Amino acid sequence: MTTPARTPEREWQRTLVELLEAFGYVVEHTYPLRTQHGWRTGSTLDGKPDLMALRPPRLLAIECKSDTGRLTPRQVAVLSLHAEVPCHRAWVLRPTDPWPDIVEWVRRPASAPVTFGFEPMARQAAWLLLRGKQAR
Repeated sequence: MTTPARTPEREWQRTLVELLEAFGYVVEHTYPLRTQHGWRTGSTLDGKPDLMALRPPRLLAIECKSDTGRLTPRQVAVLSLHAEVPCHRAWVLRPTDPWPDIVEWVRRPASAPVTFGFEPMARQAAWLLLRGKQAR
């Protein structure tokens, strides 16, 4: 499985799901939904990662981005809180990230970085942002 540059986000997400499932993860996907007010994800948690991959004792929270995609502050906040939970990993993965590293991290998440692809927010700042206690 190789990942060409300029891969659209949806295709990149599909590639990651195939990889995760090949290594025995149960994967939950978040898809965009069209509503009368525009596009949003089908979740009550604004900023929820695109993929939640479970293979006990690990849970991987993965935000899939194209090479030019940007994280919202709420996405950073949710990923930052995931990184605070023991045995969780919080990653932002892009098609241009090193594929051999991603494969190895999925294969052996205990030795993978807790966070990758973003600068984590302090726990309290993340919590306050998600609870609506400060400007979005």
